[in-house]
Amino acid sequence: MLRGSPQTQYVAPTVANHHDALFKEAFSSPESAAAELRAILPHVLARALELENLALVPGSFRSKELAESHTDLLFTVPILGKSALVYVLFEHKSFSDRWTPFQILGYMLDIWEIFRQKNSPSAFLPPIIPLVVHHSASGWTRSKAFDSLFDPNLLAIPGLSQGLPNFEFHLDDISNLPEVQLRQRAFGAFVTLAVAALSRSHESPEALLEALASFADLFDSLLSAPNGARALAILFEYVSRVSPNTTPQDLERALAKNTPKAQDIAMTIVDQLRQQGLEQGLEQGLTQGLEQGRTQGRALTLLKLLKLKFGTVSTDVERSVASAAPEQLELFLERILTASSIHEVMQG
Repeated sequence: MLRGSPQTQYVAPTVANHHDALFKEAFSSPESAAAELRAILPHVLARALELENLALVPGSFRSKELAESHTDLLFTVPILGKSALVYVLFEHKSFSDRWTPFQILGYMLDIWEIFRQKNSPSAFLPPIIPLVVHHSASGWTRSKAFDSLFDPNLLAIPGLSQGLPNFEFHLDDISNLPEVQLRQRAFGAFVTLAVAALSRSHESPEALLEALASFADLFDSLLSAPNGARALAILFEYVSRVSPNTTPQDLERALAKNTPKAQDIAMTIVDQLRQQGLEQGLEQGLTQGLEQGRTQGRALTLLKLLKLKFGTVSTDVERSVASAAPEQLELFLERILTASSIHEVMQG
């Protein structure tokens, strides 16, 4: 299996959680998470951790209220013959949230409470190493310290801060991460491309594709790697969600400047999306359409599937879809799985 490659049961994410989905696909692998920790943690601490024995703890410890803006990964790792916990919080709001230390403290308390319930009263609590991975247009601009949430004039009173929590989380601000620095991290091809996409996700479609095109050699690696076709599809799924209307052909044109395999990469993406996502997308789209209103929902679903299968949709086709009657939309949706062209879908 390709190092850092995605696992086998990928489910296409909703628009609300596409950042979460790509991050978890990339960093749920202990090998990739270990590379991330080596790159970010202080060298003395990273060397003390037995990162070759890093293990993912299944499940999530985040609160339901934060599910749309955060994702979390929890790992165990031996240190001095004992286990520590590495808590990874992925922050992907469009701004630096000053309450992040407060949120992390809540998660840490939840984790320790679960540990306390499962172990003897005499057991020591395991230390938690909190790491926030962040990306936004401006980068992280807030303090990492919990005591930044208090009035500094009050904290200056002798003895007052003694009874308050005092910690800082580790931060990996990948906002606009330069290519050279990203390549220096010991990631596999998929994780490197995933971080590159996350890092530039706030930019224009053209800028995002140009940034990804500089990693054309890694696209080439994925093209021939085990699970590589699926990895390419996942990456493009993410790109198409942060940059709507972007097609595999757009990516092909960007990559063509740097690799002769650009067309093969685009065709592989299209084939993989068709095999893994078309029927599922049709079923999910129809369900969403019923919830949004049958006619409007089916029209949106049809346009999405036309772009997914054929790459580009003309303005005339968009108008035809928008004005189609419900029974016509149903007929078009039935045809799309077997049609070889947009004309075959829309005829009659």
